Amino acid sequence: MRPHAARQVPEKAWEVFVRIEQILEALPEKIEFPAFMFGVRLDSDVAVSTGIPNCHVIAHALARFLPVDAHDGFVLVTGPNGKGRRLEHSWLTLRDSDASVIIDPWPLGVATGPAIFIQDYAYHFGPECSFLAHKGEKFTVEVDALAAAIEAVTKESASRAA
Repeated sequence: MRPHAARQVPEKAWEVFVRIEQILEALPEKIEFPAFMFGVRLDSDVAVSTGIPNCHVIAHALARFLPVDAHDGFVLVTGPNGKGRRLEHSWLTLRDSDASVIIDPWPLGVATGPAIFIQDYAYHFGPECSFLAHKGEKFTVEVDALAAAIEAVTKESASRAA
């Protein structure tokens, strides 16, 4: 059900948001990632790492399947002490859009799942930047592993619907 407040959100953005909710709900609680030691990837017969993917990995993996662009940068927040802080974060916008509608698949401090924001309403995404950690092999293989899990749940959901 689409809440009344979400009527400000374009239909296409809402459809993508709902699809993200479905995908994240269908994923296993923990994902199996290749293990690294001192920056070197270990063979899967030696070790694997199991964990919850972070916002950066989730955003980039979803961008492989949906008509969205992943953005890396900072979220500007106010802490309990009233001081502003910039936290590293990744989020999504519809591909070829004006980027005013933000789909945040893994919002900071939210326990209920993805969120959708209209930029500049009480929460601010930006400035964008390129994190060096997103250029390395570990990040790439984690995105690959999550993308494989997304593909699996997407195929499973499609076969159930057929």
